[in-house]
Amino acid sequence: MASLDIERPDKKSDPDFYDDLPQCVKDGIEQGLQDVESGNVHSHEEVMTAARLKYISTK
Repeated sequence: MASLDIERPDKKSDPDFYDDLPQCVKDGIEQGLQDVESGNVHSHEEVMTAARLKYISTK
């Protein structure tokens, strides 16, 4: 799987809507970024193949 380059803006010098998000949303974003960095992700193709196998085979 190809790696993703994640750019994290400096939240102190580049304020935007992020500052107005609830903490639970910020926590979810941070967890997602950590998942990507640790490789805990699935490609679109992997997800679609699994879905096809699960739902098409049940018909």
